[in-house]
Amino acid sequence: MGGDAATRSKTSQEFEQFWHALPRDGAIPHRRCVVPRAAARFLPNLVLMQTNLAGAGAFPLRLVGSAIEARIERKLTGCDYLDFLPGEYRQGAVESARLIAQTPCGLWQITPLHYARGFSQNCELTMFPLRGDDATPLIVACLEWRDDLVVPAGPHESLLHAGTAREFAFLDLGAGEPHWLAA
Repeated sequence: MGGDAATRSKTSQEFEQFWHALPRDGAIPHRRCVVPRAAARFLPNLVLMQTNLAGAGAFPLRLVGSAIEARIERKLTGCDYLDFLPGEYRQGAVESARLIAQTPCGLWQITPLHYARGFSQNCELTMFPLRGDDATPLIVACLEWRDDLVVPAGPHESLLHAGTAREFAFLDLGAGEPHWLAA
């Protein structure tokens, strides 16, 4: 398993094991392989995101787990994840998604999330690539909320504002870890 096992949660490590166990034809499993029965433990905290990597990019959220939407107190399915990032972080997110899809590799990070209601907390995200029916890469992610304290961000208009990752590691899935060039 990739990443520092001492800092990754048990849920993150189990989600990686789940991804490795998915049936596949090639290096990356198809999204059809993520069946609700097999993924039941992760579904409330699962995100399926499409990654349109051309130009400025777009990351429409295709599925957002019920526990995530309950915590944020809004429906997120259909939203563009990049809208939740400050402009200066968007290109780095597009580059990360490109590396996840092309290497292929996983990504683990701790990111502060700031909700419109003034509450903030760190979230552990563990992400892996999936193939879709066309050439557009998908990312499946499992979120785990952390109990450590987070300084709330100033006021923002978005229902969710994601800060820059506090910790970050690519997860080697057999093709190595990519070289991160983004500043």
